Amino acid sequence: MLVFFASSYLSDRIIELPNRYKIVGLCGVICMIKEREQAFSTIRDAIATGVRDFLVAFRHDWANETMYGFLLEAVWEGTSVEAVAGTEEGLLRIAQYYAASEGQEDEELINYQGIELRWGSPEDGWYANYDADFFKRANQLLAEAHETGLMELGDQQLQQLCLEVLRQLDGAGVFGSGKTRQKIVIGVCDVGGDNTEKDFLEWAEAVNPPIVMERLRRELQEANEVYARSLAD
Repeated sequence: MLVFFASSYLSDRIIELPNRYKIVGLCGVICMIKEREQAFSTIRDAIATGVRDFLVAFRHDWANETMYGFLLEAVWEGTSVEAVAGTEEGLLRIAQYYAASEGQEDEELINYQGIELRWGSPEDGWYANYDADFFKRANQLLAEAHETGLMELGDQQLQQLCLEVLRQLDGAGVFGSGKTRQKIVIGVCDVGGDNTEKDFLEWAEAVNPPIVMERLRRELQEANEVYARSLAD
C-alpha cells in the first residue's frame, strides 16, 4: 500500500492514496527497472564486442602464443573497462628480463621470477593495447549510466556486468573448449581500488570450472611462498 504522512496540523493521519495513484507509482517503478535492465544489456553487449575485438588483435599480434589468463580490468569506480591477456611466452620473456636486470640469468632464478610474476600484475608481460578502441563504446555507455544515476561510484555493478559477459562468452566457446579451456583462467581484475586476492578468487570462481580454480589457487600459493622466501633471503 502506497501511503504518505500528513503534517501535524492534520493530526498526523496516514492518508491512503487512491488506487489510480498506486497504479501510476507501480508503473513508474516497472519502467525504471526496465530502463535499468535495457541499459545494462546494452553495456554487456558493448563489453562482449570489445572482448571479441581484443582477442582478434591479440591473436594477430601474439600469434601462436599460449594464453593462460584473460582478465577484464574494471576500474574500481565502475567508469571504464579494458582487457589484458597473459601467455606462457610473455611470462617467460618478462621473467628473463627481470633476471637479466639482476645480473643473473640461471634457470632457477628465471623459474622463480615466472612463478612470482604469473599473477603478480598485468603490467608485467601481459598483452594489452590501451590505445585501441576495443571498449570505447562500452566506456561511453558506462559514463552515461553514471551521469543518469543508473550506476554509482564503487557500487561493484561493473564487476558484475563483466562476470556476466565472461560467462556468456565462455558458454559460446570464445575461450576454447576441453583441454584448451582448462589452460585458461578468465576473470576480473579491480583497478585502482582495494583489489584483494580474496576478491580476485571469488570473481574467478564465478566463471571458471573447478579444475581451473584448483590450478589457480595452487599457482597463487606458490607465488606467495616464493615471495616470502625472497624476503627471508
